[in-house]
Amino acid sequence: MDKDLAFVVSGGRTGTTFFGNNLSRFIPDAFSVHEPDVVTQKSRRLLMKRIGDFGLWHMILGRALGQTGIRLLAEKRLTGTGDHDALVAAIHAHRDRYFSRLDKPLIVESYSQWFGVLPQLRAAYPNAKIVAIVRDPRDWVVSWLNHGGRHTRGDFVTAFVHRRLTPDLVGDTAWAGQWDEMDAFAKLCWDWKLINTALADFAKTDTQTRLYKFEDLFGTEDDSQIRDLIDFVADHGARRYPARFDRALWGQKVNARGDKVARWQAWSPGQAATLKAHCGPLMEQFGYGQEAPWSDLLAA
Repeated sequence: MDKDLAFVVSGGRTGTTFFGNNLSRFIPDAFSVHEPDVVTQKSRRLLMKRIGDFGLWHMILGRALGQTGIRLLAEKRLTGTGDHDALVAAIHAHRDRYFSRLDKPLIVESYSQWFGVLPQLRAAYPNAKIVAIVRDPRDWVVSWLNHGGRHTRGDFVTAFVHRRLTPDLVGDTAWAGQWDEMDAFAKLCWDWKLINTALADFAKTDTQTRLYKFEDLFGTEDDSQIRDLIDFVADHGARRYPARFDRALWGQKVNARGDKVARWQAWSPGQAATLKAHCGPLMEQFGYGQEAPWSDLLAA
């Protein structure tokens, strides 16, 4: 397959929709897409297009039976039930035909669930660029609570045979016995640690992976990091795709949600302690949680 590939990976709520929708506007020779084979509630027309792209088995029947989908592959690897070579073969089966049918030479896919199979994604596509995006866990948890649909009764993921990962499934004995008593806030804190540990560990050793902080990409007047990301995605050695930066487009909000849940400055000391218990060491590694008010909240 004579295509250049790039993948944007995170825990969601980090601008992946923006990149999937807009990187092709920054890099004209690229095709960019967000979650190309996810069953969507957005519109029947979009769902029918995806069935046309990937087939009825992959999109509907296989998912209903728990046999297709990148989320399933991530679950298999993280729970130790998936063989490496079989997962690599499954990635090829999930994506090769779709990528080969696209007419652009550079394809950029943004999808959070790649976090769980990064070693297999690298084995499947050795030359692909991988962008990993992390976000301050305090803002990430609030964003997911405002967005809804995760660790709630209306969780769309569990509508089929899929399941959310839990400490018991991935062998995290420190939290397995407490999971059933944890609320959505605490479970999201645990999710953040799981996802971003995978991203950080992989980025440390993979030379074709670059890790960015959400806060350096959005909500700042400094556009150096977003420009660096675009240039990184566009650079494929012998093929360097022309890129142009649109500052107005960069400033648009995509998939934002309201502020039903207060940001960390209004949290209780108990909430702050819960987040620190799960995320503390890793958030410090990323440079989060250095503010004096955060230290005061933890000490209260």
